[in-house]
Amino acid sequence: MQARSASSMYFYLLIAFSIVVLGYSAWMLYSGFLSMKEGNMESFYYTVFISLIGILLAMSSLMQIRRRASILSRLGAKVLTVALCSKCNFKVMRNFAVGDYVLKEAEKCQQCGEAMYINQIYQEEPKKKHD
Repeated sequence: MQARSASSMYFYLLIAFSIVVLGYSAWMLYSGFLSMKEGNMESFYYTVFISLIGILLAMSSLMQIRRRASILSRLGAKVLTVALCSKCNFKVMRNFAVGDYVLKEAEKCQQCGEAMYINQIYQEEPKKKHD
């Protein structure tokens, strides 16, 4: 539980940092336009260039954080394989293993000794936490 709270703290710090960079870049863009009104074109070009880079980096960072959050939420799900005996209909559920596919011959049946075949592979939704 300690590692999970540390990783979520890191996640929220990254979001906060990206929002601060976005806000600072927007403020710089505003001050650049004020410089242009005053006739200081050199300062205008410099601040607009730097602020646009900051805005692009902050937006990119926020999009990456969003993408990683969706991937991490899917990692909590289990993938299960169901093998079925064609003779006695005995069913075995186990964790998915690399190389499993539907209709692949699996282990021998525990009841009758015949070959079992994989007939389902599915993803189980992660259990939702109740706060």
